[in-house]
Amino acid sequence: MNSLAKNRDSVIAHYVRQARKATGLSQQRFGEEVGRTKANVSAWENGRHEPSWDLLQKIQRASGVAMPTGSEPKLQANTQRESYDSRRDQTAVRASVAEMRRQGRTPLITWQQAARWSKLAENFEADAARDWPACPFAHGPRSFVLQVVGDSMLDPAGERSYHNGDFIVVDPDRQAAHNSGVIVRLPGQRQASFRQLLTDSDGRARLRALNPDWPDRIIDLPPKARLCGVVIGKWVAE
Repeated sequence: MNSLAKNRDSVIAHYVRQARKATGLSQQRFGEEVGRTKANVSAWENGRHEPSWDLLQKIQRASGVAMPTGSEPKLQANTQRESYDSRRDQTAVRASVAEMRRQGRTPLITWQQAARWSKLAENFEADAARDWPACPFAHGPRSFVLQVVGDSMLDPAGERSYHNGDFIVVDPDRQAAHNSGVIVRLPGQRQASFRQLLTDSDGRARLRALNPDWPDRIIDLPPKARLCGVVIGKWVAE
């Protein structure tokens, strides 16, 4: 590698590191923001690999930190090669994920990933999941698993109740209806929340925590909230 190439790699590595630090996120969390893994981010920051032009644009949007002056033309000159590498990588990713799906496995993801699932799902990497548990019942091709955190949906006296640590399966393609359990991203939140959807005949929609003692148990569904999927079942870890 000549000195010019080494300098370019160093500039890109420094940029990725500074961009991530500007967000205050860990390598794991930052990777989730741009649809990649902690290992990918570490390799970029150490100069072992270079993100494609498309990924650099995602990094810029996620961090708000502009790319180094003068780097764009050089990167754009390599767009064709990088696009090919990106397509090749994505083909391998899809094959790996498809194999997991064929085995009846569903990705266990974080609540932060769930909030961005509509963007992450298409090019989701198999190793970006926390695990790939076998789902015990029928589910859609883009379904994912979450592990319940906290007691907001705990109602021991109710027909439905979800304990801290329970696993729930979410189908982003299932139509939400009155009383559906839904995963929703509220405005200003980086991670998704779990609530019950209530709909009135006049079209009003609200979100309810099942826990009868939960503060602000029922709220109106904010106009800019985004439904990430419908809960279609649960099971408890043994």
